[in-house]
Amino acid sequence: MSGMPQEDLPELSLNQRELLSRLGWFVHLRWLTVGSIALALGVESWREGLSREMLPILKLAGIVGAYNLIFTCVNRRVRRAPSRGRNIAFAWLQILADLATLTLVIHRTGGINSAFVMFYIVPMVVAGELLRRWHGYCTAALASLALDLMGYLEAGGHLGHYYYEGFTLGSGPLGQNGPGQWLSVCFLYNAAFFATVYMTSSIAERLRFRERETDGFNRRLEAVSAAKSDFMRMTGHEMRTPLVAVGGLLDLLAQKIPPDETGAVCLDLILRSKNRMEAMGDLVDDLLEYSRLQAVLPAAERSRFDLAGVVRTASEELEVLAASKEIAVTLQLDSCEFEGNREQMLSLVKNLLSNSLQYTPRSGKVEVRLHRENGRAILETQDSGIGISVEPLGRIFEEFFRASEARQLVPGGTGLGLALCKKIVENHGGSIEVQSKPDQGTLFRVTLPLPAA
Repeated sequence: MSGMPQEDLPELSLNQRELLSRLGWFVHLRWLTVGSIALALGVESWREGLSREMLPILKLAGIVGAYNLIFTCVNRRVRRAPSRGRNIAFAWLQILADLATLTLVIHRTGGINSAFVMFYIVPMVVAGELLRRWHGYCTAALASLALDLMGYLEAGGHLGHYYYEGFTLGSGPLGQNGPGQWLSVCFLYNAAFFATVYMTSSIAERLRFRERETDGFNRRLEAVSAAKSDFMRMTGHEMRTPLVAVGGLLDLLAQKIPPDETGAVCLDLILRSKNRMEAMGDLVDDLLEYSRLQAVLPAAERSRFDLAGVVRTASEELEVLAASKEIAVTLQLDSCEFEGNREQMLSLVKNLLSNSLQYTPRSGKVEVRLHRENGRAILETQDSGIGISVEPLGRIFEEFFRASEARQLVPGGTGLGLALCKKIVENHGGSIEVQSKPDQGTLFRVTLPLPAA
């Protein structure tokens, strides 16, 4: 079915999005019905010729096709600017048109004897399930009124009775064998109509109640998540200042250590403390960055830039680390104009590249590839490092998780780097995956949507 996907309708409730989807679906179903009638009449006319009894059905199919063409245009307008009021108005427009047309079809195919009477249930189900309960009861009342009036007029001889073989239960108008016969049949139909609405609306009301409960839970979860992010930001900022101050004091203390044996021991302790302080500073930076990424990326922070340039910048910034381990870094980059947050993309590439450099033994190699494929940018980092075993591979993007191989080679680390990568990629509508085997290296593949030209 054409139209915008449901995830693009955040201003509507789940019930309203479902209503909008069903309204469009019924427009398409009506086209299928018109086509089926036209095909059936075409086959029948080819076999035995077009009889006079077929002409009213053919005209009604033409009427349905005409107003469904209007509904198709209205459906497109409603989907472009959806709202609760428009949804309900369009629903009632379709319900009334279908009730009127269905009443004419029933009249031309046997009145209350017609097998088409059961199709009155369709608009009642639509109203009872997707609208409020009273909408369903109003639909049932209108259908009952139309059917009862038709039965009364046909039984009393005030309205002609038509017999259409194959669609009529009986050959004459109900009531010819007794004036109360049409009334009892209509009463049974009326009871079935209202029972249908009661059952469908009862289920729908329970679902709406569950939806309201779910919305409440989601709002509370969002509030808790926002409070957690605020706490992480506040804590990170509060920790950053004393860490910088302590680091400065350690540097000052190191300068005062006398150059003797005792001083060498003290200097070693100071440097080890400084390293721990820097590791804690890295953790604080990662916490701040991760809390910042919990929110959806605002449109104002997006811009267009070449992803290949970002990869080159990240590689240049990590040249010292690569050189210190004598690791050969190879770049194979195609130009990819991308729309997003440049700083986050730089952080993504640096995290992936530094991850490869850290867990690749001395004199190893790292390859970074970037190319276009079916309107998407494919970024890959492949190394000849220690690899990852099968069991921890499924948890590699979890917060604070580090595989045993990683902890053995690099004791320090926050376990947030790959979680940050995953969040950045998701913020830009992409995906990230990993392939790895122990002692055979690791491949990270990032897929990102490119903007239309």
